[in-house]
Amino acid sequence: MSKPDYSECSIDELKNILEFIDHNKWPDRVAEIESILNDPKKMEVLEREQEVAEKHKKEEDRKVSKVLLSIYLLVIAGVVVFSGQLMLRNGGIEIETMEGRLVIGFIVALFAFFIIKSVFWSKKLNKTLKKQREKSVS
Repeated sequence: MSKPDYSECSIDELKNILEFIDHNKWPDRVAEIESILNDPKKMEVLEREQEVAEKHKKEEDRKVSKVLLSIYLLVIAGVVVFSGQLMLRNGGIEIETMEGRLVIGFIVALFAFFIIKSVFWSKKLNKTLKKQREKSVS
């Protein structure tokens, strides 16, 4: 059986492993994990990596939320165009003319487009992608 590489584990993973590992059967592994957790330099690196991972997860969650909101708005735009009804919190409005339906549907779809645009065409995202490409090349 090969020895696990604990250098790739996060702080939480290391603490979890330390909690559930058989200390009598694997004392060398316990010592290795404890040495990583007690080394200030290694902990600093792990904490930085954890912060970056959490930041990326929050950013991904925001992107997913924006995409879902955009899909919702596009569905609303379709309902407005085809049914002529826009449901609001305090009731709804009925749009009689096809031109009115198209205008309201277009406006709602435009909001959805700008939300999607903010997800996929943001400068920050492009910078992040550029950095990731540079890291993978080198």
